Amino acid sequence: MNKDPAGPVTKAPAGALMDAAERKRKADRERIAAKRAAARAERGGDVSHERRMPVAPDHGTVPDADPLWHPLIRDLYAAIGRSGQSAFYEPSDYGMLRIGCEIMSQQLLSGRPSAVMFASWDALMARLLVTEGDRRRMRLELERGEAADPDEDAAVAIMAAYRDKRTAR
Repeated sequence: MNKDPAGPVTKAPAGALMDAAERKRKADRERIAAKRAAARAERGGDVSHERRMPVAPDHGTVPDADPLWHPLIRDLYAAIGRSGQSAFYEPSDYGMLRIGCEIMSQQLLSGRPSAVMFASWDALMARLLVTEGDRRRMRLELERGEAADPDEDAAVAIMAAYRDKRTAR
């Protein structure tokens, strides 16, 4: 019979061991999450924040749609060119969009569009942030600026000049 100098040996309930193991796993998850957050901050910021960009009314020139495309594809292509997310587009993005429009137009004109091709088209449109849901998943919000009011701009300029004149004394 072994006698423990610290006292009698007692057996811990099974739930207590599970609770301790669960607490350790939770602490490990929190430690890893903190390390990842620190690494994101070190790389230049936390990716969980929304990125906002004011959209200018003129996004530059959009390549022309092919007049032989299906009318729905031509309409969509024109709408994408006018949409706010096109401010982010590079020429390579327009190239991918034109390829996708060409393929989908052929599918619609054939009279028997393929479900697989439509799924590929949908994935391309998601990568180009075509829908509101796609932009939300990327935490991107487009802000539409209000039209400039010349009277308000003049009033602001007058008040700024007055303030500068008063502080110069």
